[in-house]
Amino acid sequence: TEDASTTVAYSCQACPIGQYNGFSENVTQDKHDEHDDCVTCPIGQVTDGKAGVSFCSPCAAGKFTKDQHCFECPSGWKQEIAGKNTCHACLAGFYQNTPGKPYCLPCVPGDYQPLSGAPSCKKCPQNTKSDQSNSSRCTLCVLGKESVPGSAKCTTCEAGKAGIGINGTCDTCQAGQYRTSSMNATTCENCPLGYFSSGAGDASCIPCVPGTFGDETGLVGECKSCAKDTFTSNSTQTRCVACPKGKSNSAKSASCGECVAGKR
Repeated sequence: TEDASTTVAYSCQACPIGQYNGFSENVTQDKHDEHDDCVTCPIGQVTDGKAGVSFCSPCAAGKFTKDQHCFECPSGWKQEIAGKNTCHACLAGFYQNTPGKPYCLPCVPGDYQPLSGAPSCKKCPQNTKSDQSNSSRCTLCVLGKESVPGSAKCTTCEAGKAGIGINGTCDTCQAGQYRTSSMNATTCENCPLGYFSSGAGDASCIPCVPGTFGDETGLVGECKSCAKDTFTSNSTQTRCVACPKGKSNSAKSASCGECVAGKR
């Protein structure tokens, strides 16, 4: 019969936070009844704030270890490897808008981010572009091209505009000038002889109608009227012609008529 005085009473105790005592068939029972029997978690592993665990675990990727707890990396930061105690800021040109992620996302074309650790990207301003992913800056549109905010490319100035604005940005052609979509986009041209401009931003010039003429470039509003006893019978004329002998007309006429009886 076993002597009662030799009986040992065992009382299982929970290992504290940050320590563990995993079951092993090679460990005797007296290794499980005192706090000294618990083992500190290896570096990079935690009990995640829990006591009485049989094993420690590394914090998952996207998280970091601190004071035996796992915390999510904040927005703009990442951790690709499990069990680490720091996070890394997203590089310029990248972002992360969700906490606890193991990766950063590239800014899409048309966006940029000049700073590290950013939770979002910015849109390129008007008349700039970023044509590649993960851009840290935008570039100005070249002379004669323009863009709206958030553009991945610049487009040629629309008809009636040219690269005559600040830094070569597209601006409206002034009155007396024009530009078609097929013309050089860096400058506007004066309306030619025999034509006039209706105002600023013209994509084409208007031909002088019969009875009028245009003897200078860059006319605005209308062509000049032929004087009395002169005429133009065709459009785009640069001068008026005198009526033949025996014929007459009023100003701004496209033809001449026979003189009335008693006149010559």
